[in-house]
Amino acid sequence: MPEFQMTAPEELPQLHARLLGDMTRTLLPPRRPRRNPRVKRKLSNYKRKRPEHAHLPQPRGPYREALRLI
Repeated sequence: MPEFQMTAPEELPQLHARLLGDMTRTLLPPRRPRRNPRVKRKLSNYKRKRPEHAHLPQPRGPYREALRLI
């Protein structure tokens, strides 16, 4: 990348195009298989909260009276 620092600003688009061309011509070697393959997360046993659960009715009045109702 030192070529970018040594080039005149008006030549940068040509240098950038050449760099992209060099990168597209070079193929990467194939990857090795993973030593530890990915693990999916365990699903929860609890049901998921849905939008209809967002506004449940709240107890009215003092806390002690709400407890008496239960």
